[in-house]
Amino acid sequence: VPVTQNIKPLDYYLAKVDLTPDVEIQRKTVFIADKNKSIANSQHLPNLYLDLDARYGELRANEEGREYVAQLTLEIPLFEGGRVKAEASEANWKKIQENAKLVGLKKDTDVQIRSQHNALVQNL
Repeated sequence: VPVTQNIKPLDYYLAKVDLTPDVEIQRKTVFIADKNKSIANSQHLPNLYLDLDARYGELRANEEGREYVAQLTLEIPLFEGGRVKAEASEANWKKIQENAKLVGLKKDTDVQIRSQHNALVQNL
């Protein structure tokens, strides 16, 4: 059986570029950067928190002999437009950088796969 039958076409390997560990990690980093950008853009919006271990403003409910303490907090930030805008801009820049790293990593991986496949085919 010739060894060349075990070598798949180049397109098969190129389709797997997104599944390489480095690319997957970088894609997750881009996802995190995108979430951080969303968080930075929404810092001027009110937040509602529920704290089940609150000590002040107690709300008690008995359930099966257990006592729970809860506090509901509404946080309305004062105008912090400059700070929020700067943090959002920085988060956006970080997302752009991480996305550029992802594109570069995909291109580098593509080039490596092509060169290794071509070298293997030529050696056989």
